[in-house]
Amino acid sequence: MWTAGMIGRTVAAIAVTGLVAFPTVGAQSPSTISNWRSQGATPEGDVVGPGNFIHMSADLERTTAFYATLLGVQANDEAMNYPYHPEFKANEPTATMYNTRGSKFRNTTFNVPNSSLGLEFFEWEGNRSPSVNARVFDPGAPMMVLQVRHIEAGIDAVKTHGGSFVTPNGEPVRFGNRRVLIVRDPDGYFVELINLDNPPPAPEPGNPIGATFRYTAVDANRTAHFFEAAFGFTVNEARDLTDDPVLGKAMGLGALMQRWAGSTVP
Repeated sequence: MWTAGMIGRTVAAIAVTGLVAFPTVGAQSPSTISNWRSQGATPEGDVVGPGNFIHMSADLERTTAFYATLLGVQANDEAMNYPYHPEFKANEPTATMYNTRGSKFRNTTFNVPNSSLGLEFFEWEGNRSPSVNARVFDPGAPMMVLQVRHIEAGIDAVKTHGGSFVTPNGEPVRFGNRRVLIVRDPDGYFVELINLDNPPPAPEPGNPIGATFRYTAVDANRTAHFFEAAFGFTVNEARDLTDDPVLGKAMGLGALMQRWAGSTVP
């Protein structure tokens, strides 16, 4: 929902579904600020783990450079990432899966340090379509949430390799002992960065110390229960809409009413 508030103030009301698929260090709330609801154990079922977060890129080199800077890893370091495929190639099983028969693509994958999250990027030959233009409160808008050692790496990635700032003027929002910044990558996907003043140690090198994924839903509980019914996930239901002024500032909104429902991918 999107409405205009009193005295020229903009108010957004959103419902968020969070899929907590990845081990985190010092996990924050899905709104990144408050009231992280503890995640119960997910029962055994057909799902045995998360796959990659896949998105399509207009320029693979540009996207790769952005995430190498943000994550603090080498783009072609096969100890951290899958092989980089710089040439367009045909792969009919993959093209059939995406209903793009006869097309060619190139791709690469990053393993996000200190998480089980993989980021997989595809560029399809001849496709230079405009970037994703969703707003943070639009249903279906995805957002990757990274806890990082250095929030400045995200600022540098935007300034050097494309993308844009969602948080006004690219200035992180301070809340207690942490700073929050939301950016778009070069293809328009949202990335939220959380930087503690004294980040806890993490076993792997690189900028992130943890990662989660969430997206905006029309009805957070309805969406969460879809995952429960389809895949057997345990659901933490959303409660009432509450004001989240810090996240509202980070999103560039005058005020934010939000609620969150989530689950843990086994």
